[in-house]
Amino acid sequence: MSLIQTLYANNTVSMADLRCNTAKVIEFAKLSPIAVLNHNKPVAYLISTLAYKEMLQQIEDAKLN
Repeated sequence: MSLIQTLYANNTVSMADLRCNTAKVIEFAKLSPIAVLNHNKPVAYLISTLAYKEMLQQIEDAKLN
C-alpha cells in the first residue's frame, strides 16, 4: 500500500462536507475539479458537465487516431 497518493485536482472536499454542502460543492465543481476524500484518501472526482463532455471528445478523438 502506497503512503503517498497523487491527487488530480487542486481542490478537495471530505465526504462529510459533501453530504452537508452538496449544492455548494457541485456549484464549485463547475469551476474546477474537486477530489472527494474519504478518510483522507481520494475516492471520486467531481467535474463539470462541460469538462466531462470535453474529456469524452478527447477519448473519442484518440480512438480515431
